[in-house]
Amino acid sequence: MIIATASQPSFYELLTVGFRYKRAILTAFLLPMIVAVGWAYSAQKLYQADSKVIVRAGREYVPVLETGDRNAMPPSGTMQEAIDTEVEILTSKDVLEEVVDKIGIGRLYPALAGVQPPHPILTWLSEQSGQSWPLDVANLLKGMAATVERGRQSARNLAVAALAKDLKVTPVKLSNVIQVSVRNPDPVAANETLHQLLATFQVHHVAAFNRERSPVLEDQIRDNLAQISRLENTRATYRNNNLLFAVGEQRTALIQQEAHDVAELQEVRIRQAFLQEQVRFLGAQLKELPHTMKLDTATQPSAGAQSTERSLQELKAKEGLFATRFKPDSRILLDLQADVAAHQEVVNKSKSMSTVRSGLNPVLPTLEIQLLTARSELAPLEDKGTDLAAAVARIDEQLQTVSMKELPLLDLDRKISQLDLATNALRQRLEDSRFLDELDHEHLTSVTVIENSTVPEKPVAPRKILYGAAGLVCGFITAACVFLIGLTFCNRFLSVDMVERVLGVPVVAVLPLLPPLGRRGASLPLEVSRMPRRIGAR
Repeated sequence: MIIATASQPSFYELLTVGFRYKRAILTAFLLPMIVAVGWAYSAQKLYQADSKVIVRAGREYVPVLETGDRNAMPPSGTMQEAIDTEVEILTSKDVLEEVVDKIGIGRLYPALAGVQPPHPILTWLSEQSGQSWPLDVANLLKGMAATVERGRQSARNLAVAALAKDLKVTPVKLSNVIQVSVRNPDPVAANETLHQLLATFQVHHVAAFNRERSPVLEDQIRDNLAQISRLENTRATYRNNNLLFAVGEQRTALIQQEAHDVAELQEVRIRQAFLQEQVRFLGAQLKELPHTMKLDTATQPSAGAQSTERSLQELKAKEGLFATRFKPDSRILLDLQADVAAHQEVVNKSKSMSTVRSGLNPVLPTLEIQLLTARSELAPLEDKGTDLAAAVARIDEQLQTVSMKELPLLDLDRKISQLDLATNALRQRLEDSRFLDELDHEHLTSVTVIENSTVPEKPVAPRKILYGAAGLVCGFITAACVFLIGLTFCNRFLSVDMVERVLGVPVVAVLPLLPPLGRRGASLPLEVSRMPRRIGAR
């Protein structure tokens, strides 16, 4: 009994299979290479025109406030956003259509120029087949023209799509440079297309960033000036109607007059209080003082008193003389002193004749005059104080009236001031806009071509080395597939090792294949690629 076992084929068996199917493997290896190389040499050659464009941080990307708010922060963008914007403009459909129209479909893609639409009459008749007959000649001509136009637009769309595929726009990393490439079978056409593309791109760039704000700003300035004129007329009419020619000066004059009146009123009040107190005091004094009083007293001494006084003087003179001669306790001096004392007492006791005169109190007329003067001065002060208080109240009312009437005038002044500021800002923006518009008209932009394209000499496609490498890889793959198929689906034992590996028993002998009867005499080599007739097993 023979039991088959599964095991991996040996290297010798693999070589045997390879030699067995060498023709198929070699064909599978060479056929893809031949096809790839033939395709590379037979494919249409493409020439590529290259150019580079630098994008600077110019006026197009400077944030500009579109409103008059000075405190608003305009949005800012990055340089990557600017480059992406330029790439989108370069690859836009409008730019490509304009390039196709200027270069021409026959110049860019002659094959598309040869594509003709169906005959206009047949197409139009097929469209009008459902309508009643006979048909109008005018409608027939319109239908033919529309059909021709649709055919032209179809070829144009195909050319634009082909140009979009042949156009390559790539931003250079870590720079502000954009590389632009155009491929075409004709090198001169590729160069012309690239030049026209860049020129059209600059025109569309200017159109994209051109705002043309000058007419709008001029209209806004004209409207603001008209509003200012209307407000000034309204303000002048209001001033004339309310007599507010110089509100500040009028208020200042009223305030100064009120301050003067208030100060004078205070002085009047103080003087009035002083005079009232003086009248009260004088009245009280007149009530308290008597109407009559002792005016003066006359005194006349007597004759005896005069003689006694002369004796007293003589005695005092003697006393002084004796005091220098005698001792204080002398009898003579003591007696003399006693006489002096007696005469002094007599002189003191002596009485003289006196006369007293009385009459009207002299202070009363003076006080009455002062009282009358104070009352005469006090009477007009009361009227003056009343008038001053009324004047101060009237000035307060006038100030309130002026303040109330001034509010609409201040509102008009504020509106005029705001319009003046807005007009000045618009004028500044108008100058900037006119400058920018002039730059746009001159096509002075922040996009500059830094590398002009030239007519390419060598084609960039097809790449023969790349096609050869692809054919080589495909050849290896197909040869490997053929080898695996031959190894897997082969139903013959090609070698002794294969017999032993598949059957799991050793081979004792291998008999050669017998030749046909006519060739029995010829010597035949041993063929290991065919299955032997007999296989001994034990």
